[in-house]
Amino acid sequence: MGASALILAVAVLVVLIMAANAARLSSRQPSSGSPDVAAIEVNEADAVARLSQVDGTREAEFAILVSHFISGRGLGRLLLKKLVAYARRRKLDAIHGDVLDDNTPMLQLAQTLGFHRETSEHTGMTRMRLVLAREHDAMDRAAH
Repeated sequence: MGASALILAVAVLVVLIMAANAARLSSRQPSSGSPDVAAIEVNEADAVARLSQVDGTREAEFAILVSHFISGRGLGRLLLKKLVAYARRRKLDAIHGDVLDDNTPMLQLAQTLGFHRETSEHTGMTRMRLVLAREHDAMDRAAH
């Protein structure tokens, strides 16, 4: 197993453990020194979404996992919309997530919400990125 595959496997395991421990929908604020922006967990292993601020930037990385038992019912869309709304409230410049190239539903979902495809540093993945900075600039200009 290559290093990137091992990192991905560990990340998936961590997300699965988080989901297994979840009992209700929750959102938490970052603790001091923590890069976490928000975590949303739904039922026991049904779904989990996370937005983590990239150190030293105004950008965050998202991750969403929806159980195949409940996929296709709009939960991924709802979770991604909530993460985007949270990022806007925090006035982040952008959010991004690396999506498996063969995860067509997630790639299409992100595109319908305004995300653009970029090259990922990970083989077999596509980076989906949503720029929010222009929205903040426009709101600031309108306020003055």
